Formats: sequence, structure tokens, C-alpha cells
Amino acid sequence: MTTKRITAINMLRPRTLTSTMVDMKTLASYVATRANMSVSDVSHALEELHNAVLFFCALGHSVKLEGLGVYRPDVELDGTKTIHYRIDRDLIKNINIGTFAAKIENAENMGKTPDELVTLWNEIHPEEPVAP
Repeated sequence: MTTKRITAINMLRPRTLTSTMVDMKTLASYVATRANMSVSDVSHALEELHNAVLFFCALGHSVKLEGLGVYRPDVELDGTKTIHYRIDRDLIKNINIGTFAAKIENAENMGKTPDELVTLWNEIHPEEPVAP
């Protein structure tokens, strides 16, 4: 039996083990504390931000949220309307500057190339080598 190259790479590549998702109530509470606002005011503002993005995208506008990203309306081939999101590059840059406390699975494989991961897979799983 053989294994697909992409399967082997995905099994061995480093990846973040995500914790539970932060819900709107927790996010609003965090922001309220930091901004000296009430949780209900922040919750209402976040709900209105959602509505504003939807409103402006429905009119054909892209919406840029400084520091977060850009929401852009689009239409699929079948006519389904959608909104694409492009993350703000500073958000990505800043996560690499500060403390990163998330657990990383396969952290020992950081910096390895896909070919090195395939070689590692073949060493660990000689009964299921990567298909040539």
C-alpha cells in the first residue's frame, strides 16, 4: 500500500493545536475591559459592525477594517453571492513578533522541506511509503 505525498506532508507538518473558539460574549467582555466600555455596548457595536459589512458589501463596496482585513463582495459562476475576506498583513506580521503560546503539533518538523517530510514519512512508515 502507498501513501499520497500530500497526505504524508500534512500528517507530519507543524500545525497549531487550536483551543476552544472564543465566542462573541467572551470577545465582547475582553474588549469591554480593555476599552473601558460595557459588555453590552461592545456586543452591540460588534453586531452593528457585522451589519455594516453586510450592508456595504451588498451595495458592491469592499470594506476595509484597519488592522483586520478587507471584505469584498463577489458572485460565483452559479450566481451565488459571496463575500471574500483578505487578512491584513500586519496581523500576520504581528503574530510573529509577540509571544506565541499556542501548542504546536510536530514542532520538531519546523523548517523542514516537503521532501524532508516525505523522507521522514518513509522512515516511520516503511509499510506505506509515499507513492512515486
